Amino acid sequence: MCGRFNVSEDPVAKFFMDFAGLEFTGVENFNTAPTESTPIIRSDSDDRLASVMSQWWLVPRWSREPKTRFQTFNARSETVAKARSFKQCFEQRRCIVPITGYYEWKNNNGVKVPYYVKPSDGSTLVVAGLWDRWVGTLPDKSSLESFTILTTSASAGLDFLHARQPVMLADQEAHEWLDLKERPSDMGRFFTGHRPKTLSVTPVSTYLGNARHKNPTCMAAVGASIEIESAVLMG
Repeated sequence: MCGRFNVSEDPVAKFFMDFAGLEFTGVENFNTAPTESTPIIRSDSDDRLASVMSQWWLVPRWSREPKTRFQTFNARSETVAKARSFKQCFEQRRCIVPITGYYEWKNNNGVKVPYYVKPSDGSTLVVAGLWDRWVGTLPDKSSLESFTILTTSASAGLDFLHARQPVMLADQEAHEWLDLKERPSDMGRFFTGHRPKTLSVTPVSTYLGNARHKNPTCMAAVGASIEIESAVLMG
């Protein structure tokens, strides 16, 4: 799964500009937790790319209120085409979430140890998402932009950490994911657990466990890193 991630201005701001010609409008958050907001990239009504601050916990537009009792910060790629909360978003409202890296907890003999996963070259990690816009009723018609991150079975090499991983995209794959002219039935090619970049996996301090901690100490290593080579899509 993906339960926390890191967004630092370097390198994410550069990705926003290079990929979409957009300014990074977010703030650094070294420990982004579900229900917090971060900028995502999505296609607008004119097929132009747009950056939108969005809550990481998808609230479907049909929800009666701007929250849900279900855990919708992740969406399983295996069921996303059928799940009520995600089906229409998968067809019409795909997005990407540029992050610096993500955190995962590994159970070591009953003790949960946090690990930080990021591209070894220090570049941005792009993960696939879905977005929605909830709009309230009159008179105020308040609105909420929100998103979820897609997950898939962990690829060989990452599966020692957790059975699931975020759906990761190379830059060209990200453009294809955002192209709503692409048939949803063709998007399954991205759900194979591939890794477009070599990843560094590092055990970090349990300081990370407190979601109120937002500073770089969250990434402080407490052990040696390992590198997991990229495993790209074939064909």
